[in-house]
Amino acid sequence: WPLNTPLAVWYHLSLETLPQNRARRQRPFLFVVYAATILLDLILGLTSWVVADSRRGIGVTTKIFTPGPLFPLLPICLTGLSLLTLYNFWQARQSAPNLALRKQLDSLVRGAALGALGVGYGMAAAVFKMAVPTLPMLLALGLGVASLGYGIVRYSALTEGRVLRYDFAFSGLLVASVAAIYLDLLL
Repeated sequence: WPLNTPLAVWYHLSLETLPQNRARRQRPFLFVVYAATILLDLILGLTSWVVADSRRGIGVTTKIFTPGPLFPLLPICLTGLSLLTLYNFWQARQSAPNLALRKQLDSLVRGAALGALGVGYGMAAAVFKMAVPTLPMLLALGLGVASLGYGIVRYSALTEGRVLRYDFAFSGLLVASVAAIYLDLLL
C-alpha cells in the first residue's frame, strides 16, 4: 500500500497555501517529488529491496520486517516530506496577510505536525529496530489526517467564500473513507 504518495499529496497541498513567490521556487520539484515517491512505493510493494519479510499490516508492534538494502530511502523520504510539508504550512501561516487566514492555517500546521510526529515515531522504531506499540503512531497519523481535512475545508471555504456546512459533510465522509481504508490495511 502506498506510504510515500499521500505525503507527496500533502506536500503539494502545502505549496498551494504558500505565497506565490515562495511556491514558485518549489513548484519545479513537484514532479520529482511525485515521481520519486511513486517509484519508492512501487519498489517497496513489488520487491524486497526496501523491506523484506514483511507481514500484512502493522500488528501490535512496528518490529515486523527486515530492512533491505534500499531501506534508508524510506525514512529519508517519509520524514523529509513530512518536515517539508510542516515547514511550508508554517511559512504560509507566518506570511498570512490577516488574522482570520492565519487562524485558518493553524489546523493545517497542527495536522502536519501530528503527521510528522507519527511518521517520525514509526521511522525511529523501524531504524532502531525497537518493538514499540503502534498506537501512538496511529493516533498521531489519524489526528493529523483529521486536522488536515478540517483545515482544508475551512481554508478552501474562506478563500472561496463558500458555506462550510456542505464542505464539512463531504470532506468528513472523504477523510473517514480514506482513514477506514488505511486502518483496514494496517490492522
